[in-house]
Amino acid sequence: MGERKIVNPANGELLAVVAEAGVQEIEAAVARAKEAYDSGCWSRLDASRRGRILCAVSDLMLRHRDELAVLESSNNGKPVRDTRKEVESAARTFAYYGGLADKLQGDVIPVDGEYLNITVRQPLGVAALLLPWNSPLLLMSWKLAPALMAGNTAVLKPSEFTPLSTLRFAELLKETEIPSGVVNVVTGSGDPVGAALVRHEKIAKVSFSGCVETGRAISREAGVGLKRVNLELGGKSANIVFPDANIKAAARSAVRAAFGGAGQSCAAGSRLLVHEAVYDEFMAEFMAITRGIVVGDPLSEETEMGPVSNEAQYAKTMAFIESAQQEGAKLLHGGGPPAEAGCGQGNFLEPTVFADVLPTMRIAQEEIFGPLVAVMKFSSEDEAVAMANGVGYGLTGAVWTSDLSRAMRISQRIDVGTLWINCYKALSPASPYGGFKSSGYGRENGILGIDEYTQWKSVWFNYGEPIGSGYACDPDASTAI
Repeated sequence: MGERKIVNPANGELLAVVAEAGVQEIEAAVARAKEAYDSGCWSRLDASRRGRILCAVSDLMLRHRDELAVLESSNNGKPVRDTRKEVESAARTFAYYGGLADKLQGDVIPVDGEYLNITVRQPLGVAALLLPWNSPLLLMSWKLAPALMAGNTAVLKPSEFTPLSTLRFAELLKETEIPSGVVNVVTGSGDPVGAALVRHEKIAKVSFSGCVETGRAISREAGVGLKRVNLELGGKSANIVFPDANIKAAARSAVRAAFGGAGQSCAAGSRLLVHEAVYDEFMAEFMAITRGIVVGDPLSEETEMGPVSNEAQYAKTMAFIESAQQEGAKLLHGGGPPAEAGCGQGNFLEPTVFADVLPTMRIAQEEIFGPLVAVMKFSSEDEAVAMANGVGYGLTGAVWTSDLSRAMRISQRIDVGTLWINCYKALSPASPYGGFKSSGYGRENGILGIDEYTQWKSVWFNYGEPIGSGYACDPDASTAI
């Protein structure tokens, strides 16, 4: 077992020293989860009871909202006014699935003969839930809440960069009625800790949020064991502004979409496509708001954008800025550390805006995960759609227009899992979220999120005379498979 120093990205100060799991710790966590699952202490608990416990988890998170928000902001650099909202959203997710727990229904299938056929959902077993560093608690809730609601047990692995809020959450769970062994946490890097979980023979389900390269590796490794997998991977979202849009509203939203969380979001609006007829008007509004963004201490209520979460991501973002300049993009704002007092010791970057960006440039094609937006002009609806679809990702996007017909047309043509019309990052635990193309597969949240953690069983009842040695309503069916 090793150790990792966890530092505050805003000032470089040591926050904690966290033990990293070795082979023994991983084996112990999986064994506890498997034992808890097989015992039925959770998987066979009345669904209504599981639901009430999940609602109690929601209440617990709200009672500790400020503590969890400060811990997360200190660890990943996101402004506390944002992490506070994320804790609230995570609590809503547990409450949502708590309310659904006793409402999952199967079917009665009308079959021939003297038979009754029913279908029922059953849990999968032990789920390995691999979390990212940008929104640890929120994305944890998207995975853990439906997994627990369905009766699974879980092994959580937070990012090695931001484990603190997840560890505190797990500690708080001891105050609930969740039985011992149902929720387990192991800390450490994706390789070896995450990889060991993916390979483990007792893991039935893997859910991962993170980069495409790691997602592909997980898909390959999990395929060997035929494990159920869902992947929420990167994004390169296009935020499209048409001439008939509400320009002021679109500009305000575009700033938030690009620079919220310092751009460290899979749904960040990192590509801004603006119709040439309103380009100058829109950019004047957009740049005025961008220049006014308050960058600073994430624990200050005045801060609108904190630091980049870790040094590796800071260096990666700086490399993209250098690449954009070399490829000929025009730097309109930012491009380096801010001059504000107190930002000298942390991973701070100014909100960075590039114009005259070509669709083939790296900053227009690759996920950056930093406070950088690429602005491009378009002249027609077809061109906007082609530009939006011209990347390997397909997670989210947005369209700003007052033309309902156009909005409907484009909603059918843009290849993304979530498209926002005249808004951005509207999310609900009731609405499924996931990607197309290289942005992954499977869905989190909503009823579809339950499908990721359940399997269907078909049960036949014979209430007539047995047919031979079998019970098939078709006498020949027993030889068909």
